[in-house]
Amino acid sequence: MQLRVLGAIALAVLTAAPAMAADVAVPVPVYFPPPVVAIPGWAGLYFGATVGGHWSKDDITTTTSIANYGAAGAATLDALSPVSITAKGAIAGVQAGYNFQFGRVVVGIETDVNWLAGTNTRTLVVPGLARATPAALSNSPQGSVLVTVRPRLGITFDAVLAYVTGGLAFETVKSTDSVRVNAIETTNDSTLHTGWTFGGGLEYALPKGWLLKAEYLYVSVGIFDVTVGCVSGAGFPCVTAADVVVHHKYTDNIFRVGVSHLFAGPL
Repeated sequence: MQLRVLGAIALAVLTAAPAMAADVAVPVPVYFPPPVVAIPGWAGLYFGATVGGHWSKDDITTTTSIANYGAAGAATLDALSPVSITAKGAIAGVQAGYNFQFGRVVVGIETDVNWLAGTNTRTLVVPGLARATPAALSNSPQGSVLVTVRPRLGITFDAVLAYVTGGLAFETVKSTDSVRVNAIETTNDSTLHTGWTFGGGLEYALPKGWLLKAEYLYVSVGIFDVTVGCVSGAGFPCVTAADVVVHHKYTDNIFRVGVSHLFAGPL
């Protein structure tokens, strides 16, 4: 009897199991789309500031008056005078620009105004060159203000923009050139010179339109001349007022970092 009861119970369970399984709801998979990530953009107007360092070089040569020094004396000074004066210092400035973006390609134009520090001096003594007093030539160049206007062309890699740039450069170079014969003859010149620049950099896009960058620029303002006048004395009367013409060839290397705010970007 007990075996019959147990068998009946087992048969009932086996018979009811498929029906119970049919009543159990099978969960439907829920699809969650991947989160939407905002793509950084560079299109629009931006303003910012930069800070860094610069390393300048001034290649100096001279053309000395034959009338005042004679052919041999002028040739001696001109042969000894060539020098490359290097200087380094800080640079800080402000910048503004506008970008257009076409997919991963960014084109735009940027201008900046910078203030520079740092100078160096060399003094060349030429014994026996003058009639009574050993002659000395002294030169001291210094870049003070730099303005650039540059197109930019870059390509984006997620939040990074790699770009090249180049254009016009306007740099004020202060130069103090002196010649000592009877007295110290000095010409102080501070002139805005027009030249060119090229370089490149990396820019990183942060949320809410903030941009960080690191940039290198090479600047050349070409060659400019400074004339040092002659001061007559008992031992060295001046035949002509134009004593020594100093030829400057001035270049600058700039590395800087900066931060800007983009006012029309998508972030």
